[in-house]
Amino acid sequence: MRTIDTRVIKKMEQYISRKEESVFLTLFIRNGYVLDFSDDEFNKFTLNSIGEALKEEYGLSKGKSLKAYLENASDRNRTKLLMDLFRHYEEKMEYEFNPEYEEDLWMCDIKRYDERCAHIYRKCKAIINRLDG
Repeated sequence: MRTIDTRVIKKMEQYISRKEESVFLTLFIRNGYVLDFSDDEFNKFTLNSIGEALKEEYGLSKGKSLKAYLENASDRNRTKLLMDLFRHYEEKMEYEFNPEYEEDLWMCDIKRYDERCAHIYRKCKAIINRLDG
């Protein structure tokens, strides 16, 4: 009989806590908006992530739909969606948390780096690193 490494089981049982969830929501939700998603994009993203189009399902703003879903979702689905959103944030919105990010804004000195977002990002990144082992 094959034995399962207890470290694998322990890793599988790690989830984002409700307290940690609030840190992620602070980074993701902005006046009812969620990151850079349009309504359609948000529905497609959540459908791909967890199998539900949240804005369509709840009929609320993207932010309120996300919160409503997280309120009753399993720990596994909550964690998966928050991790997927975090990865989207890292990929699409690096300019907010990386002061060295260089944008190609043709002859423009606009900087979109945000120290507050960078601080929250680092907290979220530490949580993700803990879960990823």
